[in-house]
Amino acid sequence: MTIVVLMITCFVFQYLDDNYNTKRIHQHMESGSIPKIYINVNGQDIPGLPPYIIKENGDVRLSVFETENQKTIRGSFTYIDDEDKIETYADYHIRGNSSRYFDKKSYSVHLTDEDGKEQDVGFDGMFADNEWALNGPYLDRTLIRNYMCMNISGEIMEYAPNVRFVELYIDDEFQGLYVLMEKINHNKGRLNLTKSSKHALVTSYIVKRDRRKGNDDLLNTLSKYTYKNATSAFQLCYPGEGTLTGRKRSYVTQDLSRVEKNLYSYDVVRREHDYANYVDIEAFARYFIINEFFGNLDAGDYSTYFYKDTRGKLKPCVWDFNNACDNYMDRPSGYTGFHMQYSPWFEKMVEDERFVDEVISEYRVLREDVLSDEYLQKYITETTAWLGDEIERNYDVWGDVWDYTDKDTARKSFNYLQPLERNLTTYNESIEQLRTYITNRGEWLDDNIEILKQYCHNSRIVNDTIQ
Repeated sequence: MTIVVLMITCFVFQYLDDNYNTKRIHQHMESGSIPKIYINVNGQDIPGLPPYIIKENGDVRLSVFETENQKTIRGSFTYIDDEDKIETYADYHIRGNSSRYFDKKSYSVHLTDEDGKEQDVGFDGMFADNEWALNGPYLDRTLIRNYMCMNISGEIMEYAPNVRFVELYIDDEFQGLYVLMEKINHNKGRLNLTKSSKHALVTSYIVKRDRRKGNDDLLNTLSKYTYKNATSAFQLCYPGEGTLTGRKRSYVTQDLSRVEKNLYSYDVVRREHDYANYVDIEAFARYFIINEFFGNLDAGDYSTYFYKDTRGKLKPCVWDFNNACDNYMDRPSGYTGFHMQYSPWFEKMVEDERFVDEVISEYRVLREDVLSDEYLQKYITETTAWLGDEIERNYDVWGDVWDYTDKDTARKSFNYLQPLERNLTTYNESIEQLRTYITNRGEWLDDNIEILKQYCHNSRIVNDTIQ
């Protein structure tokens, strides 16, 4: 019996060690200079630009920058830091939904060898992989939202993509400060899920909820075909082409629909059909807290990732805080109120007293730790001090963002917060706005987190069910 118990214990610890990093590396807390990345595409345009609508004398002219049928472009990739020089090849395209309209682009990077075969490479303590994102902070004038929020999330969640600041050069032309980010995929050090064999029916998976428009490869789950949410739906990220079969796709679709049927049943409260059998309530509660605290308005609806290992329950993974902390492009969000309770799935989870209690109790704990004012304000101070002159170097290239008074209408709508009066005119003002938001948001949540209990009160649920 002792031998059996020992074997089981070893398996559990091996499983945990294989799946998640035990120590989060915060780049600004380490010594060393900011690494440089050189992309060489020999003067070719990196594809991925969307149609650009320009008005001239009342007439609309559509300019399409992307070469027809050209999705990626091949070039070299060189990474240099204090200790390493890594040279490889890569395929590139412009990435992002709103961000692909910005003057400063973000890029998707797929590393390969000389023959085009995928090549896994690790950078600055991040596990080796061939899929990376180069986020160009632009609408975020502080430059640090994704870096800070991803790292804070990494202290809270089982996994959040690791991030590193880098300087980017394209064909030797300096592009400013970028954030090298792990993409959410299946691999050791990221989401090390049980590998999907080609002939298996049951599979681990990763899905992304995002905009329906322009995407024909969506999973036909219950929330899609019943239009529980009319603007977003799931697409399958893993398993990929190598092991994906029609049966596996059907399995993932049915598995997500099973969660949704339990969530959207009136029995969600009576627990005759309990969604908690299929989702990790604690993980979803932490995801709820992170995105509420930082005011990440897209979370739960757009750029929202869920993953499931065959040995566990469904869990969420954070992604993209560019719009966080009252930096949403279309409108101000302020530091009061809740928003996650209007998101798909979460609108039903808040009707469950267990979920709400988990959110409230976990929030109280985190406010004494990595979500405390002291910790976050110090984090901002130390990060910006570490970046130092790199901030000015970035704005030597992109400094026109500070003057929004004399821009053409099209560029204003794509590169600036709306209404235009929200845009600040100096870096220090932007940092102060971020500091003030965090302080005010924390104070408001401290005083009002218990309001969430209204959503799971019997009277509220009964009225919603009757309607």
